[in-house]
This record gives sequence, C-alpha cells and structure tokens, in this order.
Amino acid sequence: MVRVYFSDITNCEYDQREVDNFHMLRRDYVNSINDPERKRQSALCWMLLQKAMADANVSGNFSVDVKGKWRIIEGGAKFSISHSGNMIAVAIGDAEFVGVDVEKISDKVLILQKKLGEIKPVNMSNTEHITREWTKKESSFKAGKKCEYYSRKVYDKIGEEYFLTLCTNDKFEKFEYVDFKTIYKYKYV
Repeated sequence: MVRVYFSDITNCEYDQREVDNFHMLRRDYVNSINDPERKRQSALCWMLLQKAMADANVSGNFSVDVKGKWRIIEGGAKFSISHSGNMIAVAIGDAEFVGVDVEKISDKVLILQKKLGEIKPVNMSNTEHITREWTKKESSFKAGKKCEYYSRKVYDKIGEEYFLTLCTNDKFEKFEYVDFKTIYKYKYV
C-alpha cells in the first residue's frame, strides 16, 4: 500500500535546527545545496517525509545507492520525494516500486515536448497535458520502471496549478494534503 503526502509551502521557512537534527546523510545533503530556494524545498520535503514515516510506522537510517537513489536501510518501506515551486510531495509504502513527481503547470514545460515524443491529444490544454505526461515520465524514472499511474491536479495558496503523479506497482491508498502549521513549528513570513 502506498500513500502520497503533499503540502503547499508558500511563505513557509524551515528552522536550521530541524535540519541539524536530520540523520547525517540527509543533513549533509541539505546543507550542501547552495541555492536558497532549492535548499528550502528540500529541507521541507525531508520534514514531510518524517511525518509520512511516523504515520506509516516506519523508522530507520538512510543510505544512498550508487545511482544516487535514497533508501531506508531497515524494513521494506520505499519512498520518493519531489518539489516544484511551492508544492512538495512524498510517497511512501511497502511497494517494490515507488516514484512521485510534482510539477508546476506552466509554459516552461513546452520545451519538454521533444523529450516526451508523440503524445496523444486529450481534452485539456497542451501545457497541462505535457505537464501531466512529464510527471508520469519522472515518477517512472524514480520508481525504476513503468507501473500504474495515479495523477491529480493540486493548487497552492496563491492559485498556481500543479500535477502530482504517483507511479507504483502496488495498491494506492490516497493523496493526503498536510498543512505544515499543524505539524511543525515553522516561521511563516
């Protein structure tokens, strides 16, 4: 069973003390990010993963394999994280393959159309369709193979649209929105 947690991080900042309490590998990874926005997104993603792990009753240390994929050493749980703009997402479960991707819907994705090849027309804008197909491709890559896709459109607090897609070979439980104000003591600006 796989569950996806997602959260809008508009106006949300992390406390460096939270990062300092991460497992060594995660802490070093987040602290190595130079771009302040990417660092913020990454730190908040890892904090969302902590909530997801607690909900799934999963604990353990992390490792990174030779391909750069993060793993939980103990137990059989798999996870995947993603961030784009003001949206972050975490998928976690005991499936063999788990991949999640979130992508802001914008004309910027039109340059990806060549990488996707020919795509079938559907009843949505070209930008929306390409974004959804891109999240399928990215979530497949993260999962390690093509599986079943579960997609939905989500919105941040300022009305920007995103596609959120899970790729897994197991049963999908649900998409769950998490409001950071209810689980962490963040500084909101």
